[in-house]
Amino acid sequence: ETDAKVILCKVIQSNQDEPLSSDVDDTKHLRVELQLDRTSMHPQGGGQPTDIGMITSDTETYTANIDKVTIDRACGIVTHSGSVTLNSSAATDEIFPS
Repeated sequence: ETDAKVILCKVIQSNQDEPLSSDVDDTKHLRVELQLDRTSMHPQGGGQPTDIGMITSDTETYTANIDKVTIDRACGIVTHSGSVTLNSSAATDEIFPS
């Protein structure tokens, strides 16, 4: 477990603009990229596969299922890519402010 602060969260794909049919639960599926001030997840590189796991907000408002961790070797920034599912009552811009 690592206590980290989110430096940047970028929503790169979302279904929130798609109409949902009545037989589908009213959820938002987001593809996100997170940059944290520290990480315990190993990025892909040098023949080492990427770590996978979950990042949960301190208020447990959301959990990001991380499926890829990369590092920009030039600047040392580690990016965690994954998916987040939100209940429709959660406002995306409140959880991930611009």
